[in-house]
Amino acid sequence: MKLTDTMKQHIFTHELGHFLETRLLKNPKDFWLVSDSGIFGEGKVTRRGDPYFEGILGTFNTGEAVAEGYATYRLNPTFLKKNHPNVYNFFREIERGTSVKNAVKKVRRYW
Repeated sequence: MKLTDTMKQHIFTHELGHFLETRLLKNPKDFWLVSDSGIFGEGKVTRRGDPYFEGILGTFNTGEAVAEGYATYRLNPTFLKKNHPNVYNFFREIERGTSVKNAVKKVRRYW
């Protein structure tokens, strides 16, 4: 199957999301703040005691959830705002220059 231009744009924007994620979450405190905030998903434990991450949009870890959230924020903001408003509001705050810590705080106020 050949990738369409729309697919290519999504993949490229998702990869830009990884770049953003590595810059935003390079501080371990910020990484765990975002991971534990519930904005992008939730850490869970299986009955056997194995940890896993159940993220938004079918993602399986914080980094993928941030990258996919960013791609959706850029390419389909209406969908994101309707279905994952906390993710939408997080990126809106980051775009405004808000720190990760303060963006998480502001998003929590929306809940």
